Parts: sequence; structure tokens; C-alpha cells
Amino acid sequence: RLRQSTKPEDKVFGLVGLVDGYDEQIINYGTTVRSIYEDYMSSMIKSSGTLDALTHVVGAHNLLLDTETDILVPSWAPNWAATTSFELFRTLLYRQDYLELYNTSGGYSYRFLPKTRGLLALQGVFWDTISSVGEEFGDEPCPKNALILKSWYSMTSTELSGGNYI
Repeated sequence: RLRQSTKPEDKVFGLVGLVDGYDEQIINYGTTVRSIYEDYMSSMIKSSGTLDALTHVVGAHNLLLDTETDILVPSWAPNWAATTSFELFRTLLYRQDYLELYNTSGGYSYRFLPKTRGLLALQGVFWDTISSVGEEFGDEPCPKNALILKSWYSMTSTELSGGNYI
């Protein structure tokens, strides 16, 4: 993300040879950058079998047009062409450290629904109703986030014993 490229397509195409399981035939400079980013994100989700790739999407910054490229991607696909600061990149790396803490699927797998350009359509499962929401987990240093995690545990009425939780 922090590296520059002459063509925004190369933010994806430049990595194809480094990733196992990707065919170099996907390199097609005749398609739009938006399509390339959408297709690559979809392939990341399909090949990993998880939705972890969505952690690469960075909030409102992702929706901003890059003034040089004028590329607008859907909210579920990273805009790799957008100018990114080191602080934003550090946020992405920070998120990766916490991926193993999340299992929102509860063991259920997702299924892609027929693709419509611009939409990420997945079959979901109605799990429960949200009854309360705690403080947002931010990009703060560890001590503050540790307090937030403790408050989340107390919302579940669970002891921090290290065992199973609700």
C-alpha cells in the first residue's frame, strides 16, 4: 500500500507472481481498475475461505477518490490506489494481530451468491439480536484497549477465567 506504482493496476498485478494459487492469466490491462480490485478481493475471500480480507478495508478513507486516479471502489474492496499514510498502514497491521480473536461465523461457512458488479453478496445466517454495544475498539495503545476488552467481557456477564464464554 505504501509503495507507488506507475499504473494503479500494478498494485494488484505486481503481486500475482508472489502469491501461491494465482494464475498470471488474470493480468489484463484492458479491464477497469475498479473491476481488478473487486475481482482480486473476491478471489482473496474465496481462496482463504474466510472474510478476513475485509480487514484490509479502511473506513471512510477507502471511499475517497484518489485525486490522481479518480478510482472509486465499493466499500468492501480496498482502494489500493488511494494515497495511504504510514499511520493508516500501521492501523491495518494492528488489526491483523487481533484477527484470531474473532469468529463471528460460529463455525458456519459462507456462500457466495450470484455476482453483481459492485456488490459482495454472501448468504448469511441470522444469529441473534444485538441488545447492547460497548465502547469502540480503536487504534489506541494497549492499556486503553485492554480496558475496553474487559468491559466487553463484563457485558457478557462472564468471568475472565480463560474458559468458554457466552
